[in-house]
Amino acid sequence: AAAQDGGQSPTPTASLDPSVERELKAARSYLEGWFGAPLVLPPVEVTPAGKTPGPGDLPGQYHNGVVRILPATVQREAELRRVLRHELTHAVIDQRTRGNCPHWFQEGMAQFLDGTDVVAIEKRLRLDPKALIPLFRIEGPFVDHEPSVREQAYRQSASAVSFLISRIRRSGLLFLIQRLGEGRPFDRALLETGLSYAELQQAWESSLRMPGSVR
Repeated sequence: AAAQDGGQSPTPTASLDPSVERELKAARSYLEGWFGAPLVLPPVEVTPAGKTPGPGDLPGQYHNGVVRILPATVQREAELRRVLRHELTHAVIDQRTRGNCPHWFQEGMAQFLDGTDVVAIEKRLRLDPKALIPLFRIEGPFVDHEPSVREQAYRQSASAVSFLISRIRRSGLLFLIQRLGEGRPFDRALLETGLSYAELQQAWESSLRMPGSVR
């Protein structure tokens, strides 16, 4: 889950369980390899449910420049790995875009890099009779929507980012993130990669073989 209030200066991570330290080191190596540069990661805390600033049932979250994970997450190695990659991706995108990033792109990137099964998600989207939500309508925080819309928004985000990467490749995506960090509006930054916002929406929908959504 992404924060709404990132951007604080990182502080050293407090002493963590060895399993968390190990997975944190692996996540850092993985993300630095993908982004192609050393990363400044935020502090990571293990925080009991009910003590986090957001919904207490989330396995992890990035909020106000800090990644917080639940104790129960630490006990499940595969889930810990996924959550750390997911939340640290939020931190990296937040830093590199300086907060200038549509929420669907943030969540899609975090799912893309945490190992989410996009094939299964797209199978669900194809079977879902509901029309897709236009991406520009899920640029804001998902928490502002009702639960069913939030779930759909997460699924669409994962699929749309996976599709976008297939079109503009990793180099194009890194260029897009760079432009966002320079303050470009998303639609203009995307156009610089050779794809308009409308073309992305239409081509992505076509890839799912679903009827066009209402704009």
